[in-house]
Amino acid sequence: MNYYKSKVPNDGGTSFYDGTPLLDEYFPKLISGLCGHALHPLITLGFGLEFGFSSVIAEGLAYLSASYTPLGELYPSIPVDQHPLKCLDLLKSIRENPSFGNALKGYNKKEKKRGFQTRVAIVKENVGHLICDVVNSTSIGSPLAALDDISAAAVLLLTTPVSENKIDFFLLHIFTSCHAARCVFAKLPENLKEPFIRYYLQGLIYVYIAQEMPMVDSAPVFDSSNANWQSVLARAVEVTDEHIPKVVAALKQWEEHGVLHGLDENVYLGAAKLVEDLVGNGEGYSFLEQ
Repeated sequence: MNYYKSKVPNDGGTSFYDGTPLLDEYFPKLISGLCGHALHPLITLGFGLEFGFSSVIAEGLAYLSASYTPLGELYPSIPVDQHPLKCLDLLKSIRENPSFGNALKGYNKKEKKRGFQTRVAIVKENVGHLICDVVNSTSIGSPLAALDDISAAAVLLLTTPVSENKIDFFLLHIFTSCHAARCVFAKLPENLKEPFIRYYLQGLIYVYIAQEMPMVDSAPVFDSSNANWQSVLARAVEVTDEHIPKVVAALKQWEEHGVLHGLDENVYLGAAKLVEDLVGNGEGYSFLEQ
């Protein structure tokens, strides 16, 4: 942390720091292991870049360095036969592929050594090579269009209720990490955008499999009746759960920028309302060990 802090302005956060010089220098070395610790390092870096907080950007890079978790080597897209990424179709094909049926073989929810990172390690051991094959053989197409497509999948994963009509805690982190990924992506040079999308997609697949690959509705109808942004935003800052304001603010920003394509027009407000309704003050999360 001290090393990265020495590379940023020491102004107490009084001015907006762009962060691009640090990304240019250090991110190429970290990009292949950016999905450690349930995507939290990427989330920290992305939100630091969004708000221009030099100390948070330094913290994000330090966190990425400390939690560096390579999940397998990936290769650039072959420029022939390029077509747009369809993330949801890709996740569905993995879910329906018998080869991934033993992805969590050996994981015992009752053992003391359990939890998300244990599941990720088991997934890597059992099917890590298959995930690399899937990602390496997947066409990314335009990196920005691919990121938009991943963003749509992230919203659908976020709003997929699991056991007892709760929100999966780690699928929610796919969404917040996706917003962070958009903040990082905007600062990257062109030659890093495609590798970044590829490694981020790899991490997303790991999280999805580690959370037992829930079935996702590709065309949900979101209910935004009796809701408006003023009330939803006000409620977001009143709850005690720290994740809700991030989710709601990101959805509001995505609506302003028209990020999501092909989904119900009420997706932004409807998704924000749904997450607030289900999560409450944090009691509405699902963890696989519960």
